[in-house]
Amino acid sequence: MKSSVKFILCAALAVAGTAGLYAQPAPKIVVIDFFKAYEGYYETPVQKDKLEKFGSDAKRDAETIIKARTDLIAKYQELASKVTGDPTITAAAKADAEKKGADLRVQIQDKERELQQLSQNSNEIASNQIASYRAAAIPKITAAAKEIAQKRGANMLIDKSNNNNYGTSTFLWLHDDYADITDEVIKTLNAGHASLPAAAPASSATKPAADSAVPSVSFPLPKP
Repeated sequence: MKSSVKFILCAALAVAGTAGLYAQPAPKIVVIDFFKAYEGYYETPVQKDKLEKFGSDAKRDAETIIKARTDLIAKYQELASKVTGDPTITAAAKADAEKKGADLRVQIQDKERELQQLSQNSNEIASNQIASYRAAAIPKITAAAKEIAQKRGANMLIDKSNNNNYGTSTFLWLHDDYADITDEVIKTLNAGHASLPAAAPASSATKPAADSAVPSVSFPLPKP
C-alpha cells in the first residue's frame, strides 16, 4: 500500500518540473485515509448496529423455522417406524400412516424453502442497506475532505488507504486547472483513420461498476 501511494506522490510531484509548460499549478498535495475516515464517521457505527440487529432478527427467525422443521421430521420418523416396525399393523392403518407421512414430507419441504427464502431476502435487504448508506456517506466524506484541502491551499486530494470497496478514485479531487489530455490522446491514437469514435465522457473513466462498492453479505444462519 505504501509503495503504491509513494509512486502516485512521486508521479504527481514530477509534474511540478513541467508545470510552466502546460500552464497548470505546481502540485500541492494532501492525503486522506478514506477507510479510517469512513469508519470514524459517526453514522457508520449506527448503521453497523442496525445491520447487526437485522442479522440477529434474521437468525432468530431462521431458528424458529428450523425448530418447526425438526418437529415435523420427528413426526415423520415416528410414522415411518410404525409402518416398518409394527408387524401387526393393519392395511388400513398402514395406508393412513403413509398418507400422513406424505403430507409431512410436503410440510418439511415447505419449511426448507421458507428457510432458503429467508436467507436470500435477508442478504438482499442487508446489501441494499449497505449500498444506500455508502451512496449517502461517501459524498459527504469526500466533500468535507475537499473543503479542508482547499482551505490548506492544496490542489490535489489523494486517498492513501488503497481500498477499492468504496468505488472512489485514488485521486479524490484535482483542481480544474490541471490539463485533461484525454481527447488529445484519442485524436492521436486515431490519427489517419477515416472513422474517428467520439471522445469518451470525462466521467466514464472513473465511474465504478454499479455493484463494485457493494460487498458480499451473509448472515450466520443456522445450518439445517
